[in-house]
Amino acid sequence: MNTLLAYVVAFFTSPVPKTVLGLVLLDVGLAVILAIQLGVFDFSKLADFLRTKVVPAALGLLLSYVASKFIVVDQLGPYSNLAGTVIFDAIWSLFLITMVADIVDKLGTLGVPGLDRIANGLNMPKYRAFSAQIAYQRSPEYKKAAVMMKAAQTQVNQAAMNAVTAYIEEQAEQKDADAKLPF
Repeated sequence: MNTLLAYVVAFFTSPVPKTVLGLVLLDVGLAVILAIQLGVFDFSKLADFLRTKVVPAALGLLLSYVASKFIVVDQLGPYSNLAGTVIFDAIWSLFLITMVADIVDKLGTLGVPGLDRIANGLNMPKYRAFSAQIAYQRSPEYKKAAVMMKAAQTQVNQAAMNAVTAYIEEQAEQKDADAKLPF
């Protein structure tokens, strides 16, 4: 138990948590700016983002750090420190690449000069596609199509209500007719 606690303390005293916190705050800040710019910011989704993205990433890094130290020690003997470091550094590198790519993509979408070309070169059009979708939804063509769809849905709803009303009335008439039968 003391060894586990020592590894957890070592993780939190390393530069990893501070780097994670800095990258996450930058990523969240850019996501908020982008959402506000696109007109789709919803404060309630921010808590969901923290719960579904940030906490699992932080716990995943902590668990991978502890696991790389614990599991490898029993298996490799004198090379355990080297193997544990390599395993955690590989996981840490993947995390960093993912975070930096996401940040570059958001900055490119926000129009930071040069970063849009880098994001395109890395083939990361996620936020640009989203902003294009939002722009299309604000276009006159989309609004016209939405009005037509709403009108069609209203007509379908009215037809369904008329059919249900007719059926209920028919059932009521049938019940009245059945009640008038002498047997």
